[in-house]
Amino acid sequence: STSASQHVKVDFQPEGLRFRYPAVLKLSYAHCPTAPLLPRIVYVNNLLSILEVLPALNDIWSKSASARLYHFSGYAFAD
Repeated sequence: STSASQHVKVDFQPEGLRFRYPAVLKLSYAHCPTAPLLPRIVYVNNLLSILEVLPALNDIWSKSASARLYHFSGYAFAD
């Protein structure tokens, strides 16, 4: 689910479930008032502390960034 705040964040359950093959997460920043300069997808805990910065591809045309995921957890945009 996406939180109803100033953050773009998703939580996938069950927390920590590992994938045999990576999945791809694509987050949109099209609804943000200003586009991030360097959008990054980060693995976060419930307090939004960054646990890991994931290598991400930025698509300026679709106003989104994509990253490979190796487990279910919380992910968010960081700029």
